Amino acid sequence: MGAGQAGPAGPGGGKSAAGGRVPSAAPAGRRGRSRAAGAEAVMSWSRGEALESGDAARYMDLLGAGLRGAGRRIAARCEQVWPHYGEVVRNRKACIRGLAMRCLRGGRTRQVAILGAGLDPLSVEIAALTGYSAVSYEIDAAGARRKRRLIEEASAAAAGCVRHVTADLEEAGPARIASALERRGWRPDMPTLVVAEGVSYYLRKSTLRGLFEPFRAGGGGAEPSRAILEYLRDAASIAPEGARIADAVFGIFADGTGIGGLSRYSDAEAAELVAGMPAGRSGAGAAARRAGGIATVGPAEMERARTRRNRLFPDDSAGWIAVCHGRLRPAGRQGGAPEAKR
Repeated sequence: MGAGQAGPAGPGGGKSAAGGRVPSAAPAGRRGRSRAAGAEAVMSWSRGEALESGDAARYMDLLGAGLRGAGRRIAARCEQVWPHYGEVVRNRKACIRGLAMRCLRGGRTRQVAILGAGLDPLSVEIAALTGYSAVSYEIDAAGARRKRRLIEEASAAAAGCVRHVTADLEEAGPARIASALERRGWRPDMPTLVVAEGVSYYLRKSTLRGLFEPFRAGGGGAEPSRAILEYLRDAASIAPEGARIADAVFGIFADGTGIGGLSRYSDAEAAELVAGMPAGRSGAGAAARRAGGIATVGPAEMERARTRRNRLFPDDSAGWIAVCHGRLRPAGRQGGAPEAKR
């Protein structure tokens, strides 16, 4: 997603996005309703995304016919700040889809956990592009009934590969979420691809770290579980103009959805979280990359991979969204060969 005027005054109040406000503790029902408006805004931009499967294209056509006013208003306000904001969303989605399929094609990972899945078509794409052999578990607090209906209408085969787990990520806790996943058929002893897109900035850092823990033991050996984490970069990593846009757009989301605070990450912090390294330890970012085979895809690389040029993001400092991916190492395990940067 993205940001409002520097120093937005959402219900969480306090500092600007660049200042890294703590996510608010709004009631779960309110968070579910407010994030639905944010999800619709993102989907309004995603309608220009190049999808790889007919199933996902049909789902997006059906979804587009029912997008509501609140999400459209958020998107329009963001485009007043910066008219190209849809490109940020499409870049990140193309990156995440590519990384997910690289993990799933040719390996034995056949279960995917999507944290805060919202209305995104990723689970439909995964079903179709794996020949309906991979199951996606969508974990979110609201919207499952609506999404299930749309997926079933778009593709009965894809619907058979998508299972919804209703849980508030901030409130439920990893043990309860893991139990709910197992009731839906998830195997903790098998490798899982965990995807966190569009959600990390609205969760406390300790919450997100805990959510990855149930998946660390799965697989092991030659094919452990893996994670794809999309995150909002910290202010020190962003050039002034990019930081202004990010603050502005995320402020609009805060104002339009009632979500009051944001979590931001340095590239090193994101690598530490995925690899399961202790937070804040000196040199932990580099150690995490060595231990977990962690790689980071920055804004410039995302744009170049999707459009074959760098028009909006000549270098990574110009952008505010990045993606970290790598192995979810079991706690205490270190070592292993580093993974080449994508």
